[in-house]
Amino acid sequence: MISIAEILFDKNPTIIKNVKVVEVGKDYAVITWETNHYTTNNKINYGENLSYGQDVISQERARLHKFKITGLGQNKKYYFEVMSKNNNYIYDAYHEFTTTNH
Repeated sequence: MISIAEILFDKNPTIIKNVKVVEVGKDYAVITWETNHYTTNNKINYGENLSYGQDVISQERARLHKFKITGLGQNKKYYFEVMSKNNNYIYDAYHEFTTTNH
């Protein structure tokens, strides 16, 4: 059994894993990822090129992160990176998805 102290004082660096695009529609996408620690300031930067230009942010303290990006263009490719903050920001970049045409 893991104690509260082991969770709070875990010396391992925070990591992001299992970044997934779990659902895509004509104007939205749902993206999930996990962190080994509880993180805040979780964010997705996204856009039609690697400059991204848009973002969605959650202050929820969690280890499983789920975001729905809305207002996207139909039948377009988007690039994204996910970010989480424990003590420092960490990120996992160079992911992509394409919205549907119906």
